[in-house]
Amino acid sequence: MHYFKKRFLAWLCMGFYQPCLFSIIECIYPVAALGNDPTRVLLLHRQVDGQLKLWQWNAKTSEAQLVLAPFFDPADIKILPNYLGFSFMHEGLLRVKLFSRRSPRTIEFDKPLNTIGSIEWIDNQTFYFAARSEKTEKFGIYEATVEGETRVLAVDDVHNYSFPQKCGDRFFYVEHTPCAPRYYIRAANYPGPEEVAAQGQTIVEVASGHSVGFFAMISEKSGFFVSYITPVEKQSKRVACMCHLVRYEADRWQVISLFTFHVPTSVFSSADDWRVGISATQPISPFISYVACDDSWCYIDYDQSLNPSVFIFNLRTNEVAKKLCAATSKSVRAGVLCVQDHIFVGGSPNTEMFEREIRVLSPTMKEDIAGTVRIVLPCIDIKLSKSANIEL
Repeated sequence: MHYFKKRFLAWLCMGFYQPCLFSIIECIYPVAALGNDPTRVLLLHRQVDGQLKLWQWNAKTSEAQLVLAPFFDPADIKILPNYLGFSFMHEGLLRVKLFSRRSPRTIEFDKPLNTIGSIEWIDNQTFYFAARSEKTEKFGIYEATVEGETRVLAVDDVHNYSFPQKCGDRFFYVEHTPCAPRYYIRAANYPGPEEVAAQGQTIVEVASGHSVGFFAMISEKSGFFVSYITPVEKQSKRVACMCHLVRYEADRWQVISLFTFHVPTSVFSSADDWRVGISATQPISPFISYVACDDSWCYIDYDQSLNPSVFIFNLRTNEVAKKLCAATSKSVRAGVLCVQDHIFVGGSPNTEMFEREIRVLSPTMKEDIAGTVRIVLPCIDIKLSKSANIEL
């Protein structure tokens, strides 16, 4: 019924209010890779009618196959540790889809939770995540199994907890105090089976008036977070975001500001079509990706006309290099994902989106007479330090 409802609404838009339909910008961008393998990349394709399609894409052959029925609206897609499937959010529910099965499985938690944040898998049966408790109406951090058995890691009546990160036996998370708006990044030992996490050591006190929009630990002694000024000015087209390095060195935690980039203001609005396919609690995640093989960050920066450019910041040299720039006067959507030594760049297909010197690079998508779908994405080769449509 959900599929036919979406089709009926699309028909209504076409027949009675066409600008509503055509305001949706088609885009296709990478969201995950199985085992860091460029032959097994998941691409999310949003069509002009608002329908979402999830493809498994082989970057070497450019062939793509649907891996999820089109009546689902997947968001926060995560690969299972055994690479046999993936999880995603759909209409507020967590689902797990195995490649060997046609239909996904819905995970029903045994605690009253809503607004499930981005999940992280510990193993094929267990994961942790942030979610709002219906009892306290505050965000807490939980661990759960695929059977729905849920235990509390961190929750109280005063704070919101988000962005949980498990590195070995260490546990990192962001704490927010709504009554006195401040953000702290804390570290503690990951709680045992019958334990609740003790209040962690403060390793970062985020500047007053700033929110945390992204947080990731690379190891027990190194991580990154992105901050931005709040409240967000809705009349502004874009929001400035600052990426910071968090590092434990000389027996203390240090914070080093690295670079600034801009994202469209609309990504912070739950009503905007930007949020399709993106975790509600991590709106900045599609615009930044860690490049492990080069110890650098790849990110997208939007200019004042909302045209995107792709940059790479090298952590060893502290140098910034522009790799791709917008080649159109109208705003386009984009996303980046590093897979091995390649960075794939998504965006609006079949448009003059990116250019490298004279060449224009953009995603393309075609279907041959045999029904085989082929997709080509712009790609940055880290080893060769060049940009091109992917040819591995």
